[in-house]
Amino acid sequence: MSTAEDIWLRRDNESEQSYEHFEAYKNLGLKRTLSKAAEIQNVSTQRLADLSSKHDWRRRVIAWDRHEAREKNRLLIAGAADMRERLAAQCINIQAQVTRRILGMTPEEIKRLTPSECALLFRVASDVEMRISEEEGDPTPFTVVVNVIDSKQDDDGVGAAANRPAPPNSKPDHPINLID
Repeated sequence: MSTAEDIWLRRDNESEQSYEHFEAYKNLGLKRTLSKAAEIQNVSTQRLADLSSKHDWRRRVIAWDRHEAREKNRLLIAGAADMRERLAAQCINIQAQVTRRILGMTPEEIKRLTPSECALLFRVASDVEMRISEEEGDPTPFTVVVNVIDSKQDDDGVGAAANRPAPPNSKPDHPINLID
């Protein structure tokens, strides 16, 4: 039995055969016609016109189409959320790998690394993080925290880490100035 929400289901006063004809019509999608359904079901177009009138096919397929559109939208939204979660996990993974690589570098390797090269290492991960933040409509300004090997060296030759916020309204397509 159908309810107001799922009026496309079989009605109490609708025979199985009549409902089968309706299903054939409904499943043709947005370009459905009684003629196409009649051809598929091997019945006359007039027979389907009579059934359509008797069982309110037009209203039922409109409800079905709306239901299908809502379901597709729900799946798209869920897919987008899953994608953001995957991208966030990848971002964290990239940041962790780069951090391990930098922490594992010898003082000589670090001395050869320019601040721009360090910033570039973190840029990919921060770009992904920025895009995720923008897609979610995060109203707070995004802050990129990048560990940069400063030009000033400590006594042991390891550069000082500096946390620098991104300029307001900065976008990934515009380089962030990390060097004073």
